[in-house]
Amino acid sequence: MPSYIHRTIKQSLGFSSNSLDIRVSINRPNLIYATHRLIDGRHNKRNLDCIIPNPFHPLMRLPSLLVLHGVKSETCDYAQYLNSLLLPVFRNLGICAHYHSDMSPEYLEQTYNSFARPEGTVLILHATSGAGEGLDVPEIDGVINYSLPEKVTMRFQWEGRAGRSTTHDAFALTMIEPWVFDMDLSNAVDDKDDPDQPLLHEGLKKRNPRKQERIGTASVHLARCLGCKREAYVQFFEDASEEALEFTCRWCCDGHPGNGFALSKLFLGPVYEGEEVRAATKRKRAKYRPVKQRAKLVELLTNWVSEVHRSDELRFLRPPSFILDGIALKTLSMAPSSSVTSSGSITSILKQSDEWDEIYAEPVFKIIRGYDCKIAKKGVDEDQEDENENDDESESEDPPMKRVKL
Repeated sequence: MPSYIHRTIKQSLGFSSNSLDIRVSINRPNLIYATHRLIDGRHNKRNLDCIIPNPFHPLMRLPSLLVLHGVKSETCDYAQYLNSLLLPVFRNLGICAHYHSDMSPEYLEQTYNSFARPEGTVLILHATSGAGEGLDVPEIDGVINYSLPEKVTMRFQWEGRAGRSTTHDAFALTMIEPWVFDMDLSNAVDDKDDPDQPLLHEGLKKRNPRKQERIGTASVHLARCLGCKREAYVQFFEDASEEALEFTCRWCCDGHPGNGFALSKLFLGPVYEGEEVRAATKRKRAKYRPVKQRAKLVELLTNWVSEVHRSDELRFLRPPSFILDGIALKTLSMAPSSSVTSSGSITSILKQSDEWDEIYAEPVFKIIRGYDCKIAKKGVDEDQEDENENDDESESEDPPMKRVKL
């Protein structure tokens, strides 16, 4: 428990200043701490390619991993994606599974037991934060926070799901969105009474603040920490015990240059570092949905918004634009069908919050996917571009290009 929370509890309960406190070290000596920057954000599934080696040999032992996501839809999407990387003979064994509160009690119990028991088939469990707070499985090889938790206390709690057995070494990896490294910390308030307070206070006044507007100051500082992660935790929790910095695993963390640590040593597959891309001196012409397909799609989405809004108990307080406004409708109607691959891609295209994703992304994705399927059946060429568009889409010819590495 952080000292600032400990002090608040004592004050609220009226404990005297000379009351006896018994505190134990927060250190998990069998845990390796590491961080990694997400390439192109959390919607790029290739960030987790390292979990499934390519090629995969039947004699390879996949690690037991808990992958924690911020939204429910991601758990299913990523479980399906990693399952597709397995050899066909292994894809129906339930090696990759998802786990969240919308599933039936029977499914949750069966999946948990299969993940927790040594003889179970589930090795890679994609779950939401609830599992990060209550899952107690002794032999988990690693926990991956697939996006930066909003508070340091949350991150530490979730990472603690790994290596619950003190005789079993494990790792805790936090994968961090690129925007975290671009946030301005010059006006951050160093409040010892609440170091996890949001960095951007103005964002909390919004009805549906984005994660960037909810993220805690201390969480951003820890994400950018280049030094020892164990020492950073010791300072945050004010752990003064003698064993606070001890570790029994091969490495302490990724913050000790020269200790031989490499993130690739934790996985069977290579860590994704980006793709080879074509570089140009002028911006390449963007591809859009053909103009003649857009009006019907806007009509379908508008009708859906009206239907959802009518059934909203708070419709008198929230206008239809709270779901999708005019700009969002135009953006979706112009997006090429090739860019709409999942509910997560909808959220990414609109730059919406996790809460919006949780409620609206999946039905919007189904509408667009259903519309595209009907177009395909009619034999309409989805890739044609209308030369008479008036949407400011014209760009200059592409110049000669060369290949570079990111």
